[in-house]
Amino acid sequence: MQNKVFIYALSGDDGVIRYVGKSVRPFIRFKEHIYESKSNRTNYHKNNWIKKLLKNNEDLHISILEECDENNWKEREIYWISMFSNLTNITPGGESGGYHIKYSIPIDEFIIWVKTNIPHINSETKWREYIKNNNIPDFIPKRPDEKYRNNGWVSFGYHFNKVEFISFIDLKKLVKINEITTYREYKLFRNKNMPYNPQSFYKDDWISWYDFFDKEKPKKLIPKKIKYLSYSEAKKYIKNFLFTKKIEYTNWYLNNKNIGLPRDPIFFYKYEFISWEDFFGNNLPKIINYSGGKKWEIFFDYYDAKKWVNENISARNEKDWRKISNTLPYFIPRRPDARYKNYGWVSYSIFLNIQDNSKSE
Repeated sequence: MQNKVFIYALSGDDGVIRYVGKSVRPFIRFKEHIYESKSNRTNYHKNNWIKKLLKNNEDLHISILEECDENNWKEREIYWISMFSNLTNITPGGESGGYHIKYSIPIDEFIIWVKTNIPHINSETKWREYIKNNNIPDFIPKRPDEKYRNNGWVSFGYHFNKVEFISFIDLKKLVKINEITTYREYKLFRNKNMPYNPQSFYKDDWISWYDFFDKEKPKKLIPKKIKYLSYSEAKKYIKNFLFTKKIEYTNWYLNNKNIGLPRDPIFFYKYEFISWEDFFGNNLPKIINYSGGKKWEIFFDYYDAKKWVNENISARNEKDWRKISNTLPYFIPRRPDARYKNYGWVSYSIFLNIQDNSKSE
């Protein structure tokens, strides 16, 4: 449960507020202010003011300005300090352990602040001129039109000069007659009797920008669902093109996207895809599949692997084989003794010997 935080004010018998603070126990804090003034602790200006009151037999008074919670007391203290002049506070408020929060007050409080402190402001031009030549508190936004765009802002004229705007229906008619179709065009077209942000000013009548400009809302295009060929159908179809390399298929696919073939056959047919040679329908030796954990490994069968090794590898014993095993193509296992244990394997001397008595070709 969050603690209540009270924003309080201190004043003398004349009722003029000279200090604003916050506390979870304001009346105990009130007594602490009197004690601090006697012991010359903390705020010099506040303490001197309280000392002077007590010396003149005046009473110090406390009044609660607002009840807050732990999430918003900082900004509320800043706001209340900004509403009074001639305070003895030495900071703009919002401090907690040396930390000072910077924020912007709500739009209704911004309007009150401007009318109270800069009453001559009634247009954007005067506002820009004022902030250019004067310092304003951190909690006052320099661009209120942007800060409060979605929180009720209409225009400087409306908030500070009470310009009478035309009705929503009449504005829509004018927009349509003058063929205004974008917000950019509307901003260039508008005059002082047309709000800068019609969606905020006419919020009770507002539907959408499409309605405001009398434009038809574009229909969301739903991409046509492609029916992909099965792996066997894809192989049969692609065989006619006589591809031999992946790049040939990829380049062809870019101009033939909607015929039912995937961009990446390896991923799309992941449970059936063996190799690009197989996918293209090229003649291959027999293949044997082994499941190793989560990964499928694909190799020639024992006799085709033995033939390929004898035609391409010069290893004459197991030691030579170990040295070149990392350079083998994917279809020749590094450990043929393990892979072909139950598929024809006898020994390395027979596997590597071209003239052994293996199965005739």
